Amino acid sequence: MFKNIKILPLAVSFIVFCLMECFLMFPDFFYVALIFINLIIFHISFQTIKQSNTKEKWYNFFILPSFFTTSAACYSIMLTNNWTIQFIFVLTSVFIYLYFRQVYYYIVIPERYKENALENFSSYGNFLVMFFSFSVLYGLQSFLNIPIHILILVLVPVIWLVSYQVIWTNKIDMREGIVFILINTLILTELAWAASFLPQSYNTIGLIVAICYYMATGIVRFSLNQKLQNIRHKTRQYLVFGIACILIILLTSKWI
Repeated sequence: MFKNIKILPLAVSFIVFCLMECFLMFPDFFYVALIFINLIIFHISFQTIKQSNTKEKWYNFFILPSFFTTSAACYSIMLTNNWTIQFIFVLTSVFIYLYFRQVYYYIVIPERYKENALENFSSYGNFLVMFFSFSVLYGLQSFLNIPIHILILVLVPVIWLVSYQVIWTNKIDMREGIVFILINTLILTELAWAASFLPQSYNTIGLIVAICYYMATGIVRFSLNQKLQNIRHKTRQYLVFGIACILIILLTSKWI
């Protein structure tokens, strides 16, 4: 397909954008487009690893961009404003380009890689994955009356793999990280079920649960990495920021 991994990020981001535009114009093409998008992301992940000397596994670089594009695509079909849809498409293509550029620097040209760039970039990307995924979950519950327990069971593997991706990206020992993955998956699953009873829009509930994910992940990320001497101070910052955001959202959003 593409042999020069230097141009792969740009080429892939352009193709992803075009495929998303295709299923916008031809809705019946949606599932086919998603399959092609994920195959392309698999290709760039595999080729980048293949042409480098790293011992990393290709699937570690596949999880985040695959979930990002899939969740963003599913979220876009629930929107009615064309400008918002186009913004999601542009955001997705830009994310794909920037992510794989960082991956390229990380494993092919490490001297040009900025410390913690991939970790921080993945952190924001995972937050958006959670927002898109939970919003879709509550949207399907509202629009199609699908039982919430069925939707949550479908989402559990996503929570598990995103949590794994956080542990891997931050180079945390998997023997310690597996506990976080289990607890994070359990907490978010229960929280997602409880939040489904809130009388608010699917976007609002999805954002609230995503903020809870961001708080939990941020605290554990720094705690397990032991990069900060004052863990309590950082924990307090995450809690205050997260709770303040949730309160603002609840106070300013419309109740159904």
